[in-house]
Amino acid sequence: MELRQALTSIYRTASDRDVTFLAAGFAYYAFVSLIPLVLLAFVLGSLLGGEALAERLITAAGDLLPAAGDELVTDALTTEAGRAEASLVALLVATWGALKVFRGLSKAFDEVYGTAGEVSFLEEVRDGIVVIVAIGGALVLMIVIGVVLGIVAREIPFVGTLSWLALVLGLFFAFLPIYYVLPPVSVRFVEIVPGAAVAAIGWTILQVGFQVYAANAARYAAYGAVGVVLLFVTWLYFAGILILVGAVVNVVVSRPDVAAPESPRSDRTEKRYNDSADRPDQ
Repeated sequence: MELRQALTSIYRTASDRDVTFLAAGFAYYAFVSLIPLVLLAFVLGSLLGGEALAERLITAAGDLLPAAGDELVTDALTTEAGRAEASLVALLVATWGALKVFRGLSKAFDEVYGTAGEVSFLEEVRDGIVVIVAIGGALVLMIVIGVVLGIVAREIPFVGTLSWLALVLGLFFAFLPIYYVLPPVSVRFVEIVPGAAVAAIGWTILQVGFQVYAANAARYAAYGAVGVVLLFVTWLYFAGILILVGAVVNVVVSRPDVAAPESPRSDRTEKRYNDSADRPDQ
């Protein structure tokens, strides 16, 4: 398959499968699951760092949250009962959000591959753990690389280039389990390599964009916490698109018969509508 033909098929299939719409659900549930994890990190930080760190965390939260949220964080960080309740609620909400992330991606992969797989409950739990750990590992890797760049980029020659290459490679291996367990059909290792590579490169480009924004964040300080939230949700949205585009790439490369045909989507929709209208009433 020629490159131009492959790119056209990828675009057509991504459009046909509503990849951008499916990515919106991923972004929402990923954001919902990350918020309680941040609160849990605050609680653990206050336990390990003592009152001094707790006071700094409360001050930081007060700058970002409304009065009700600030009061909730203060109670969670300064009282034993508040810490226990906050930890329990954070774990429950984070687990619920993580399961929703997995279910959303699983259904999205079913849509991309054009079929629905049948798995047992234990297999679904196993796949869910694999996917959540892989995505969490990818996010942690991006944060670590960003911190390393901020500390040593000016002191060690070429460390920036090496860090970005390490990020691409790390993301590639982090994404491989996702593209192996989520498809509703059996896949071979060679079939998932293109999509994992595309997603890894795409996430790295997103990280570069985030670094550029962070370097110029003072210009957008007027937007406050709302701007930070919108930026992060937008980042998650494009991250979800890239994961699903990776799945589309795998379909186009290894299963071209499953990819969207050349006829415009509107024509296919109209044909399905006409076919259903022509059927006699049962």
